[in-house]
Amino acid sequence: MPSEVYASRSDSVLAWKRRNQLGRFDPSSQQQQQQQPPPPLPSSSSSSSSSATPAAAAAAGITLGARCRIIGDTDDNNNHQHQRRGTIAYIGPVDEIPSSASSSATWVGIRLDEPLGKNDGSLSAAGGGRRYFDAGGRNRGVFVRPDRVEVGEFPVIEDYLLGEQDDDEGAMEEI
Repeated sequence: MPSEVYASRSDSVLAWKRRNQLGRFDPSSQQQQQQQPPPPLPSSSSSSSSSATPAAAAAAGITLGARCRIIGDTDDNNNHQHQRRGTIAYIGPVDEIPSSASSSATWVGIRLDEPLGKNDGSLSAAGGGRRYFDAGGRNRGVFVRPDRVEVGEFPVIEDYLLGEQDDDEGAMEEI
């Protein structure tokens, strides 16, 4: 339905808001909006990664060979125990991942410490695949947007934190 037709209807939500002076039809909210300064422009760390470039990623400290962790990796209780850590192995566009913007998006390829990834550093398309980096094994690579990468001195997560203990560790002594 064209917006002009919808705006002319008397039985719509828009007409109800207009009658009750709600939302954008509230005269007091219009005055408050005019008095408030415009919101600040987003910084490079909070901008959408579809416009990110390798230079912007480098400015954020994302460089090849740097240790990192993936932001947002938590368990159901919001514990960071199951976060994925690794080494940055690729920065740049990935043709097989569609971009929402007309410019190509920058992706960060990470070689994970544990096999918790989705690929081995290569992606397959219908017409063939391309290796972007060597992840060192199956499920040890992942591509993420730069805003999900935190660079720092993150040590390798020990196996026991992931619930993988040796048979000798923590075993009860037989009596």
